[in-house]
Amino acid sequence: MWDATMHDLRAAGRALAASRGFTLLAVLALALGIGANGAIFTVVNAVLLKPLPYRDPGRLVMVWSENPQTPGQPNVLSPADFADLRTMSRSFSGMEFALSFLVRVGVTGREDEGLLTVSRVGASLLDLLGVQPQLGRVFGRDERGVAVLSDAAWRSRFGGDPGVIGRRLTLSGNETLEIVGVAPPEFAFPYRSMLGPSAAATQQPVDLWAPMPVEGSFFFQPNGQPVRAVHFLVALARLAPGVTVEAARAEVATHAAVLAARHPDTSRGWGATVVALHDQTVGSARPALLVLLGGVGVLLLMAMVNVANLMLARSLARQRELAVRAALGASGAQLVRQVLAESLLLAAGGAVVSLLAVRWAVRGLVALAPPSLPRLAEIGPDTTVVVAACALALIVGAIVGLVPMWAAATPDVRTVLQEASRGAAGTSRAGRRVRAVLVVSQIALATVLAVQAGLLTRSFAALLAVDPGFQPDHLLTLQMNAPDRLQSADDRRAFYQDWFARLQGLPGVVAAGGTTRIPLGSTTVSTTVFVDGRPVDKAQLPEVEFRRAMHDYFTAMRIPVRRGRGFTAADGPAAPPVAVVNDAFVARVFPGQDPIGQRIALGPDGAGPKLTIVGVIGDVRHGSLEETPAAELYINYLQNPPVAPFIAVRTTGDPAALAASVRQLARTMDPPFTIFDVRTMDDLRSASVGERRFTLVLVGAFGLVAVLLAAVGVYGVVALVVSERTGEFGLRVALGAVPATVARLVVREALHVTLIGVGAGLVLAAGAARLLQSQLFGVTALDPMTFAAVPLALVASALVAAVAPALRAARLDPMQALRNE
Repeated sequence: MWDATMHDLRAAGRALAASRGFTLLAVLALALGIGANGAIFTVVNAVLLKPLPYRDPGRLVMVWSENPQTPGQPNVLSPADFADLRTMSRSFSGMEFALSFLVRVGVTGREDEGLLTVSRVGASLLDLLGVQPQLGRVFGRDERGVAVLSDAAWRSRFGGDPGVIGRRLTLSGNETLEIVGVAPPEFAFPYRSMLGPSAAATQQPVDLWAPMPVEGSFFFQPNGQPVRAVHFLVALARLAPGVTVEAARAEVATHAAVLAARHPDTSRGWGATVVALHDQTVGSARPALLVLLGGVGVLLLMAMVNVANLMLARSLARQRELAVRAALGASGAQLVRQVLAESLLLAAGGAVVSLLAVRWAVRGLVALAPPSLPRLAEIGPDTTVVVAACALALIVGAIVGLVPMWAAATPDVRTVLQEASRGAAGTSRAGRRVRAVLVVSQIALATVLAVQAGLLTRSFAALLAVDPGFQPDHLLTLQMNAPDRLQSADDRRAFYQDWFARLQGLPGVVAAGGTTRIPLGSTTVSTTVFVDGRPVDKAQLPEVEFRRAMHDYFTAMRIPVRRGRGFTAADGPAAPPVAVVNDAFVARVFPGQDPIGQRIALGPDGAGPKLTIVGVIGDVRHGSLEETPAAELYINYLQNPPVAPFIAVRTTGDPAALAASVRQLARTMDPPFTIFDVRTMDDLRSASVGERRFTLVLVGAFGLVAVLLAAVGVYGVVALVVSERTGEFGLRVALGAVPATVARLVVREALHVTLIGVGAGLVLAAGAARLLQSQLFGVTALDPMTFAAVPLALVASALVAAVAPALRAARLDPMQALRNE
């Protein structure tokens, strides 16, 4: 059998070498399908299939609270709930916290190097994750004043100096941290799980981890009780041996119910849940990646059908050869082995070419992928990808050889030799039928991909058409830290007023303002609201997002004031405290009432100053364009100046061109400071839809290739029909048929095949579109416009493909055609 196999492979190699054009086309078609699948599988493998880069990652979970006002959405924990759940739960061998937001700080003496992104975490969190530092150590329980650097920050800021261990950094606010370790290169802190994909899309990677002391006003109220009504912690835990996620979830839910009953003023109705860290990290990306995997799978099927069609045409052209072999004693099994050997060699060639192209393709995918794609740095070909590509090539080779194997196994020796002796040429009725089925299959698969691409395109257009609540054009955004010398609120207030006056004096600046949370580019902070004169039920207090507005912020962003007024210079520190709220706030807190003049208080106990609502602005989509606007409240920065605000500058021209002038202005201030994260609002908006655009571009590319392959298939069928019916067409012209009639016959053949394929494809597309529903926005899975436009586009492409063969048939010389016949 070994000798026979080697003989078949050598014979197949000689046959393929003799047909270089056919071999090249088949290898390239298979390389396209296998390579595209290999590239997408590389991404899916890195993001969805590979374990997270932590010790025993399958045992890691996140613990969330459940807000009764936003059911079904994970919510951060309060310090008191975190402490109670850690003490009460027996499902965890360890549980730690991290702040639900990242902070940017400067380093004294190294201001020109930019700011560090810092994550404040529980003292034993890195040990809980199983981080093995490449230098030094991680910090331990009850340790403070220390920090662990990321590998990227160590190399970029300290040149990879091993002597960095023990070095002290003085940060903004005069905090000093000693570097005790450097994290390994592969370590990626799960901040995407903490912030969510929308916020993570615009965040810088973490540069430094520092332990967060649990004492102080952040965690305890002035009366010594832990903070329970304010939520700002994310919790990571490691399951105890033998405990499942489901069991931990049930236990935590039970404890949350006990806490809600024990503290009804703050926790009534609140719950808690447990989610596997892997699911939390990649969950939002999974649907999009599965859509891409499905789309590239359809593309592979099209490539297989295309090669099967090529091989069928070649086997039909070799019928005389196969018949002679059969007549000389070759068995059907021997003929089948030869054809199978050819298909496997073609698949192997396609696999080799695809493996060479996968690395390049993956680099392109990584460059195209949005920063918010989880585990982006881990994407790259590995042994799993190579093995999967080789296995796929073997399967593809066996499948594409089925049709030609069937033709080789059942040669009609007598008929083929008789037709050959008469000089007859052509394809049998069964061969024509199989070829038509293959082309119909191509068109049907192309329809499925084209419909998916059309739905995603319509969805993306609908998303971009969403009114974000402000005008993003001509808008420059940046972040700044108030200089450390400005310790008092009065100092910061005077500094900001000078800063905004100078900003608005720059050429081309229309208005300038600032806020503590920029739309589409930062995390959110929420607080509870007490309404003056209403009975206090702390557990049911409305939770709203809290921001400060600086200078002409509403004017710079072009956020409309619906009722009342915005902030003015008269709303200073000596004036009564005032607030501006949005439409969603009014609907949530004052439904059916006039909010102007209403007095409210903020915080967990409502003991702060009373704020008078003086204006209502339009809703702004802060999280993402597809999220429903949240209830928001703004206070005036003059009454409480922030430390690290975002700045918005509206210009008359290109906002990016203003960046250099703004940087220079910051350096000339007294005291000078550094600005960072300088981006146009259009860039922020683009980043917020990055994952959707990534999916759209790839599925759109798959759809375009599929339509081209379908058009090539139609062209091949019609061209072969013209070739086989040359005598018939010549006779028709000789008997008086006009060329247009002959052309119509050819076009009719193309339309017949195309309409059948499109009809079958629409049925398949209707089923596949429902699986795409989670990726759609603003359109239904059965969008009529898409399901009408795609068939028209495919029919038009088929007509274009049929033009050349139809013209060739119409221009036949009847005498030459009959003479050849």
